[in-house]
Amino acid sequence: MRVYFPGRGTLAEEWMQQAEADGKALLEARAKAGERAAMVIHLLGSRGITLSEGDAARVRECTDLDTLGRWFDRAIHAESALDVFAEDAQAAAEDRG
Repeated sequence: MRVYFPGRGTLAEEWMQQAEADGKALLEARAKAGERAAMVIHLLGSRGITLSEGDAARVRECTDLDTLGRWFDRAIHAESALDVFAEDAQAAAEDRG
């Protein structure tokens, strides 16, 4: 829905249009991340790998498409959920100390 202000082309109208575009892009990015998360969970489930509630929440809550892609790639050959997330946990531990 487009909102027009009196005196089209005003700074307020430009801000409103930018906010509208930013909001739309954010919603699209979240939808794409949700789809990828569902793919990771589905792939693991179809391979007989059960995720803990914590791991499933971690996947569902992730919004980083690169991370979700990495998890999907690992899930293809993983023998357990640990195989999917192990390198991320190791990297986080190294960052802490």
